[in-house]
Amino acid sequence: MNKKILIFLSGIFLFSCSKNSDFLNLNPEPQNRNTFSLTEVDSGGEVDILWVVDNSGSMSGIQKKVKDNLTEFMALFTSQTNLRWKMGLISTDKEQKPFLGFEKPFDYNSIDPVDQITNAMTKLGKGGSDTEISFYTVNKQLNNYPDFLRKEAHFFVIYVTDEVEQSFEMRYTTDDYMSDMKTFVSSYAIFRNYGVLNFKGVGSCGGPTYSGSEFQQVIEKTEGFAIPACKENFAKEMLAIGEDIISVVIKKNFLLKQKPIIDSIRVYYKGIELPFGPEEDGGVWYYDDQMNSVNLYHTGFVSKDEKIEQFLEIEFDVDEFDF
Repeated sequence: MNKKILIFLSGIFLFSCSKNSDFLNLNPEPQNRNTFSLTEVDSGGEVDILWVVDNSGSMSGIQKKVKDNLTEFMALFTSQTNLRWKMGLISTDKEQKPFLGFEKPFDYNSIDPVDQITNAMTKLGKGGSDTEISFYTVNKQLNNYPDFLRKEAHFFVIYVTDEVEQSFEMRYTTDDYMSDMKTFVSSYAIFRNYGVLNFKGVGSCGGPTYSGSEFQQVIEKTEGFAIPACKENFAKEMLAIGEDIISVVIKKNFLLKQKPIIDSIRVYYKGIELPFGPEEDGGVWYYDDQMNSVNLYHTGFVSKDEKIEQFLEIEFDVDEFDF
C-alpha cells in the first residue's frame, strides 16, 4: 500500500540534534504500501546568540580577527530564509552595560547587521577590567534584561578571551552558571557554548591551560567546542561555530510511524523529487535508522517568496518484516 506523509513546512523544524546519522542504502524485496498522515511536527527556528568578548588590554589582536570574519559569519544567518536569529554583545567586565542587542533588538529584521555588530565590537574596545568575568556577567545581564532571550529559542554563547574565567571572584561557580541557565532556557531548547580561546591545548595556542578549565567544563557539557584564537586567520573555524548553531534548527527530522524499506523512500516538494545523499554531493535529505526519521539538511528548495503553508511529501514502502 502507498504510504505518503504530508507535512506542513512551518519555518524551521526541530526534532533531534543527533550529529551521528548514517546514510543507508539497502535493497530488500518490495512490499505493499499504505498511506497515513504524520502529525508529530514541531517548529524551532529561533536562535538567540550571545557574544561574550574580553575587552581587557591584551585583546586587540583577537578582537580584530573576529571583526575581520564577521561578514562571512553573519552571512550564514542572513542567508537563511526561515531562521529567526537574534544576537547580543557583552564584555567580560561585570560593571559594563551590554553593547548590542539588549536595549534594542539586533536580529533578522535589522538593517546592515554586519555594520551594526562590527561597530558595537569596536565600541566595546579594550578598556575593560583585567578581571575577566564571563559566567557571572552573562547571568547578570540576562537578569537585568529579561526580554533578551525568547521563550522557546535555542541559546548559544560564544566566549572570546585569552584569560581564565574568574567568576570565582564573585563566589559564582560553574555549577551555579549551568543551574541558572536552565531557568532561562526552555527544556525543549538547546543551550550550547563555544570558545574563541587563546588557551594552551586549543590548537597550537599558548596562554592558560584549557584542559580542566571552567570554559572546558561548560563547553563540553553543552556539546560545543573551542577554536584557537592564536591562529593568524581563524575564518574557517569561526564559520564552523555558525554552521553548528544553524545545524540545530536547519536539520528537520521527520519521525516515521512505521519502518520503511529504506531504498524505497522518496521525498517530494511540489511534485519534484528531492535528492538523497550527503549534502556535499548535492543531497537534500538522509534517513536516520536509529531515529527512524527522514532528515532535511536545509530548506533551500523553498522560495523566499513562499509562505509556510507548503507541503512536503514522503513516500515509502513499509518494511513489514521489521521487528
